[in-house]
Amino acid sequence: MASIVTKRFVECHHELIVKGLVRSSRQFVLELGYSPQSWSQVIKKDRDVPVELIRKAIEKFNFNPGYIFSGYGIPIEEYKGANTPVLAIAVDKDDHERIVHVPVNAQAGYLDQFNDEIFIGDLPTFTLPGFEFKHGTFRAFEVSGDSMEPSIFQGEMVVCNYVDPDLWQYNIRNDYVYVIVTRGDVVIKRVQNKLKENGTLLLCSDNTFYDPQPISAQDIKEVWYVKMKISQFAHSKITNLINMEDRFDDMRTVISSQSNTIENLNQTIEKLLKKTRITQ
Repeated sequence: MASIVTKRFVECHHELIVKGLVRSSRQFVLELGYSPQSWSQVIKKDRDVPVELIRKAIEKFNFNPGYIFSGYGIPIEEYKGANTPVLAIAVDKDDHERIVHVPVNAQAGYLDQFNDEIFIGDLPTFTLPGFEFKHGTFRAFEVSGDSMEPSIFQGEMVVCNYVDPDLWQYNIRNDYVYVIVTRGDVVIKRVQNKLKENGTLLLCSDNTFYDPQPISAQDIKEVWYVKMKISQFAHSKITNLINMEDRFDDMRTVISSQSNTIENLNQTIEKLLKKTRITQ
């Protein structure tokens, strides 16, 4: 039995024909480089539509990914411009989508080539078990910097689900963590969604040393919802973080002791001054 995604994709195809944007199903699949025989099986609900075919239809015929994957909006987005970036993905030989890993040293290139199939295809990929990673497009980003400590540390990797631009205003949740790809950087932040109010996202760090920064939607290229993080395991019973906290506790104890000593010294000096005034 075909999936709901396949059913919605076929509905988009039917609407394409009804509107006269293609003459026939055969023309539709041939323009996408897909076998008419295989498409016949999709139409009969004997097989699911391949992810790569969905990607090509979004790019060539403006199929609405929000409608295909979540039922949101209209099947065909006629208002989209021809130059609207299309999400590049990586698939295996069986046309199953893989998770693309973007290490820190590739993030500068990712800013300009995030929708380039060749660039994305050259990045390392992997898969994860579990139903939650079977549907949708995922990226894994390596974390740099300390702005999200203590929630996420430098060197850890976050696995994220793609948020379609048409859904930013409604699906980006306040106080949730996202990877935001901007014109000049790839950042991971806790977000306040103000797109409806003033067309911005407020990017907040868990590390209070950093101030919140607003960013206009026009400066955002991609948004990825953080689903999980992957980090190295520390075999020691006491982690560096605990050691650091212990050192801070020791410092607080020393400072408190010194403060008491200074206070006692001030009191002694004050008594001596009073005694000197009386004697004079």
